[in-house]
Amino acid sequence: TVSEWTDLSGNNNNAIQGNSAQRPIVVSNQINQNPVIKFDGIDDFLSVPKNASIEPSQLTLIVVSRHSGNGSLQGSFVAKGLSY
Repeated sequence: TVSEWTDLSGNNNNAIQGNSAQRPIVVSNQINQNPVIKFDGIDDFLSVPKNASIEPSQLTLIVVSRHSGNGSLQGSFVAKGLSY
């Protein structure tokens, strides 16, 4: 499982998940034989602390996504200032 995604900017804005039941998993050999991070679509997420120096206007996010056909397409990739 993925418990932490390290911020490579040097600003220590690491995304973490302390609850092992809500961690995404690494699945190998998925896209062009590369691994992917798989969220269950129910309660898996990684969270950056509220005091992080990330501002949406300064954020670049690249997401490759595939809908499994099960359930809703509703959800978000990034949210700031919300409690889950």
